[in-house]
Amino acid sequence: MEVAYHSGTYPRIGCLLSISHCRKMLKQIVVRSTLQRQRVSLPLDIILNIRVWALAIFDLAEYLNLVVISGLAATIFLGGWAPLNIGVEGFDTLMNYIPGFVWFIGKTLSVIWILMWVRWTFHA
Repeated sequence: MEVAYHSGTYPRIGCLLSISHCRKMLKQIVVRSTLQRQRVSLPLDIILNIRVWALAIFDLAEYLNLVVISGLAATIFLGGWAPLNIGVEGFDTLMNYIPGFVWFIGKTLSVIWILMWVRWTFHA
């Protein structure tokens, strides 16, 4: 009995270590090994798919937590949508022209930058 192999080529464009590329390669390895043993690769493919989605949802929740905490910190500790006023008349007038949502987004992004900087510098 002869075993049929898939002779596909993988694109060499972009990042070779992307999640979809690694998943395709792993799926091909699983399909080839199961074809040799005459088994179906459906259960392992479902398990791999669930693990990829679980990791993706975990990462999404972690970054969403970072954005929410940074927004709360910007609101509570940095004045939220209030402009930066230092007491100089010309500077304060110029800062008052900037809309409040721009101030809030800027302060939130600065807190995100500080938190990521600390995490990446002192990672456990």
